[in-house]
Amino acid sequence: MDAKEKFKGQKVNLQCPHCNEEIEIGTSSVFGPDQTLTCPACQTEIHLENSEALSKLRKQLDGLKKWTRS
Repeated sequence: MDAKEKFKGQKVNLQCPHCNEEIEIGTSSVFGPDQTLTCPACQTEIHLENSEALSKLRKQLDGLKKWTRS
């Protein structure tokens, strides 16, 4: 089972680097081919592969892995 399937249905919170708005996203979107998302508040395009947001998301996913003991 790949990571996208393993975390299907899980949500994580990220902060927009432009407006600091809290954004909730599905973890499966991070593992997709397009690793960008648009902030619903300011419409800034956030590139996950080159951002602090991805680092925070990885920490949250590591926490989920520990919590699920996998």
